[in-house]
Amino acid sequence: MPGVTLLKPSSGQNPSQQQHLHQFHPHQPSQLHTKTPLSTQHPLVFIKDVVPTIPVVVMEVVNPPFRQPSLPQTSAKTTILYLRARHHLSSDYFVQYSQRTSLALLHRYEDKNTPAPMKTYTSAITSLFSRPLSTSRAHAWDLFSHMRPVAHPEPDTLLYTLMIRACANPVSTKYPSEPERALDLWTEMTVDHKLVPTTGSYNAIILACAKSGTKTYVNEAFRLARQMLDSHRDAKGISPYRPDRSTFRALLEGTKRIGDLGRTGWILAEMVKLTNQSLEQEAVYGPQEPLIDVDIMTHVFHAYA
Repeated sequence: MPGVTLLKPSSGQNPSQQQHLHQFHPHQPSQLHTKTPLSTQHPLVFIKDVVPTIPVVVMEVVNPPFRQPSLPQTSAKTTILYLRARHHLSSDYFVQYSQRTSLALLHRYEDKNTPAPMKTYTSAITSLFSRPLSTSRAHAWDLFSHMRPVAHPEPDTLLYTLMIRACANPVSTKYPSEPERALDLWTEMTVDHKLVPTTGSYNAIILACAKSGTKTYVNEAFRLARQMLDSHRDAKGISPYRPDRSTFRALLEGTKRIGDLGRTGWILAEMVKLTNQSLEQEAVYGPQEPLIDVDIMTHVFHAYA
C-alpha cells in the first residue's frame, strides 16, 4: 500500500520551524515525525473509518475555519465528510479500486446523510456498464434506481443520456435493444423534468429505437431525428443541433434491419451533401471531420445485401 505525503504549512514560521515532507504508512504511525510540536493554530484532522484498501487521508484544517463559497456554513464534521467524499469519490477512484468497494463506499456516505455528487454516481454506473456481464448491468440499473430516493431525485442530462444509451446497447448482440424503456426515460427527461437534450442524447434515443429491428420503432427513430432538426430552430431558422456521424449511423442501424433501401439511399445522399458543405466551410471553420467512413459504408452495404 502506498504511503501518504504530509506537508505542513510554513508561512509565518522561521526557517528552524519549517516543516518538511514525510512519507509514512497508515499502519506505521511511528514513521511520522515533525520538528516542532503540532500547533494549535494548525491542528491535523485524521480522517477515520476509511475503507481498508484506501490509504489514510490526512487533511489540514486551518484557522480561520475552512470556507468554500459553494458550501453552506455547516459544522466542521460535515465539511470534513464532504471533502473526504470529494477526494475519494472522483472518477479516478473507480479505476483504481474495485467496483464492489466503490459501491460500498457510496452507500456508507448515504448512511451518513452526505451522499456523493451526482457525477460520482455517473462514474460508478459507467464503470458497471463497461463490463460485458448481465450482473454488472443489473447493478447499474439498481444503482440508478437507488440513487434517486436517497441522493439525487432528478438526474441530469448526462446521466439520462447514459441510461438511454444503455438501452440501445444490450450486454450481447443476442438480445434486442429496449426502445420502450429508452422512450420512457426520454419522456421523463424532456417532458417531466424539462431538461434540454444534447446531440448525444438524441443520438442515444435514435439508436435505441433503430436497433429494435421493428418498423414501428425505426419510424420513431426518424421522427426523433426530424424533431432534432426542426423543433428547436431559432428566429433565423437555424437549428442548434447538427447531425453527426453517430446520428446517421444510428439511422442506418434501423434501415438495414428492416431493409428500407429508400431511406438508406436518402441518408447516404444527405451525408454527401453535408460533407460537401463542410468542405466549403473549411476556410471559415477549419478542417471538418468527414461524415462517411468505412463503418458507414458497411451499414449501407448491409442494407442492400
